[in-house]
Amino acid sequence: MQTLRLLVADDEPDIHALIGRCLSPGATVTTVGGGRPALEALEREPFDVLVTDLRMPDLNGLDLIRSARSRFPAMGIVLVTAYGGDPESAEALRLGASQCLEKPFRVDALLEAVRRAAAARTEEPAGFHGIVGSGPAMVELQRRIRRVAGTGASVLVAGETGTGKELVARALHLESGRPGNFVPVVCSALPAEVFESEVFGHVRGAYSGAVGPRAGLARHAAGGTLFLDEVGETPPALQVKLLRLLQEREVRPVGSDLTESVDLRVVAATNRDLGRAVAEGGFREDLYYRLRAVTLVVPPLRERPEDLRPLAAHLLGRLAARHGLPAPHLAEEALRRLEAHRWPGNVRELDHVLEEALLFSEGGTLRPEDLGALVGAAASPGDDPEAGGGGDLIPLEAMEARLLRSALQEAGGSRTRAAAILGVDRKTVLRKLRRHGLAPATPRPTA
Repeated sequence: MQTLRLLVADDEPDIHALIGRCLSPGATVTTVGGGRPALEALEREPFDVLVTDLRMPDLNGLDLIRSARSRFPAMGIVLVTAYGGDPESAEALRLGASQCLEKPFRVDALLEAVRRAAAARTEEPAGFHGIVGSGPAMVELQRRIRRVAGTGASVLVAGETGTGKELVARALHLESGRPGNFVPVVCSALPAEVFESEVFGHVRGAYSGAVGPRAGLARHAAGGTLFLDEVGETPPALQVKLLRLLQEREVRPVGSDLTESVDLRVVAATNRDLGRAVAEGGFREDLYYRLRAVTLVVPPLRERPEDLRPLAAHLLGRLAARHGLPAPHLAEEALRRLEAHRWPGNVRELDHVLEEALLFSEGGTLRPEDLGALVGAAASPGDDPEAGGGGDLIPLEAMEARLLRSALQEAGGSRTRAAAILGVDRKTVLRKLRRHGLAPATPRPTA
């Protein structure tokens, strides 16, 4: 192992000594007793890998990982915890930890975890802040990100599951120049009874078990970006609180009579048709329009086939670094098989397919037989969704959205010309654009 700069955050001195003995022969090791001292150390000097405990008294491991990942995206992160089966461990992986080690851990397991985290850190972000794609749709998306990033406007990122909506949100944050954290919140993962406390915080004694105050994710995002993923799944009773956050930029912790101003930018993402949810009474109309001051639509992978080859190469290189393996060569036959697949799960599905192929392939080359029986099976004319066949059928809503995007592109953005291309009147185009989240809300007149 090359000489690495490691930061260890744990409130147990014995763990400091153990990790120091394990890693010091190949690294310089700095140890601190909690999350806040770790953040202070990160601000003072650069580190290659952070090794952190999960439960610490001042700032827990999840909050430390959120802050570290948003401020130092290239740094490797390893979680060590006595609660290996806890859902928080899975959340740590989602936030950016490369591995979770359960205490007590073996020395060789720790060394391997740090090695993998260090290997992953050397990987430079590809494309535009990790967004890989040079076809027309992705070039336009990147242009729109750059245009809106420096404003304070709320942004709704729409797109199918697995298209990379969080990457778009992170790119908005990085392009914005805001100095604060990028703080993701998966709305569907928070039960209604804990959502308010997690997002807005609580004071000591607010409820049974609240033994100390909690800042809440919105305040962790002060000066930065709060990303509300799967915002369409927000419990109805809490949508009004999100609306207040967007309108007033204020939070009131659970159990407190006081509000606190917070400077943040809100970016939300959804794979649902929120316009339909509003019509059906499942989502507040006023919150919907507050969220979608600007709408960015991430195209599905099947609509940008020109990006599949560079994207596959990028994902395969990242996966190989994560697993400490040499990046294999993709045989031309395998690439053609990938191109023949419809990718209903989008980039996430491609990533999973390539990871399994990487782990089970032999000889340094990925061949068609390594990709699994369901990928790129021979297509027939009946598999064309526009021909009404039975392959990976596209819902009518998705087909309508695709036609609208295509007509707008052909018309150079003119809605009147797009209406003529589609053979409908302009009002119909405007209504459908709003329904699919493809048009911004009408700006209010200024006084």
